[in-house]
Amino acid sequence: MATGTARVHVLKALPEHWQAVQRDEKRVELRKDDRGFRVGDHLVLVEWRGYEGHRQAGVPGAAGLLQANVLVERVTHIVRGGPWLAPEYVALSIRHVDPEEIEATPALLAAVQAELGTAVEAWGADMRRAVGGIQ
Repeated sequence: MATGTARVHVLKALPEHWQAVQRDEKRVELRKDDRGFRVGDHLVLVEWRGYEGHRQAGVPGAAGLLQANVLVERVTHIVRGGPWLAPEYVALSIRHVDPEEIEATPALLAAVQAELGTAVEAWGADMRRAVGGIQ
């Protein structure tokens, strides 16, 4: 979903990487360039423990994702390809977006909520298949 010209992308992040972003130790995301990332886009990083990890945490299905930790980051710079990255990957420089800024920007808040809801719904279906929840 777009907020003006910027878009919101919901991405899974393994706990060790998510926590490094939260602590402001990690300011670059390396990702497959399959979404047409642009400077100004927002990344919603969901702390991802994998399908089995969410089930073991005692919260089956998509409910575990709804209780997952989330960060919102703004893309400030992009490196595509070149001598350091394979052509299909990007290095995204990111900066933390404060919750107050998100709440004060209705279009951004609506976009984050909508994209997160869509992703959780899709991941929940994947999770049910992965842990045998669908008969």
